[in-house]
Amino acid sequence: MKAKLRYTIFFSVMSSLCLSACKPQSSQQWEVLQKEIQKAKSINDIQNLMARRAMYHSIGHNELEFELWSKRDDIRWAQNQGCWIGRETIKTYYVDVNYQMQAAQLKLMSESNPAIDNDLKTNRYIGNNVWHLLTTPIIEVADDGESAKAFWYTPGVILASTDGLTAQGMHMWEKYFVDLIKEDGEWRFLHIQVATDWAAPLGQGLPQSNSNIAAVGSEGGAQQMGPGPGAEGLVIPPPTISKVLYSEYSPTRRQHLTPRLPEPYSTFSDTFEYADCR
Repeated sequence: MKAKLRYTIFFSVMSSLCLSACKPQSSQQWEVLQKEIQKAKSINDIQNLMARRAMYHSIGHNELEFELWSKRDDIRWAQNQGCWIGRETIKTYYVDVNYQMQAAQLKLMSESNPAIDNDLKTNRYIGNNVWHLLTTPIIEVADDGESAKAFWYTPGVILASTDGLTAQGMHMWEKYFVDLIKEDGEWRFLHIQVATDWAAPLGQGLPQSNSNIAAVGSEGGAQQMGPGPGAEGLVIPPPTISKVLYSEYSPTRRQHLTPRLPEPYSTFSDTFEYADCR
């Protein structure tokens, strides 16, 4: 408690000294300082937004993730094999299909293990987790403060059960490339591109050639190469535009930075875009 009090007093004193000693000498200097403060706040807000998304994703509540997106109709989502374009398309692929998969898998699990009630409200996503760490962030906020580009590397692990008795797991190493815009004073996702480097079941070696698991990644309605046990026959919307945007690891893959990392820019119309299948 004493240490916390000393820290609070120290921070207050240093803040007061800075306000008096570092006060800009002109209105132009003040504007520059204010702009840098706002950029720093935006970077922190964007980090929080992405972390919130990761936590919603870990419990399978994709509808809460979807609420973090822009309200625009031209939002885009992309994985290694193509782009899903438009608000309704992404909602169907990312939210509705996942919810139907969870319902089907819970029904199968309940049939295998009667101790688990087939009650989606209580047992939704029981026995499952999709953990994504957010590392090595690069965030560039536009000079006009209305948009931003961001990158994270994201090692992940999928834990799942189909019977409520045994568990399976999978490693998943991916990159996030993100365009964001400000709407009503809040940062929201405009484009998200997931680039999957490799995926392999726990305890098994790396794939030696292109992997269907890596191609579909751990996100959206196509995770684990299809609807999954109990959800056979469920139709998963294919990409709006099928196009190879990223290739997973192989022993002969040449290494290069793709897509491009975020770079400083003035306004969104002056920069490149992620999840771009044109």
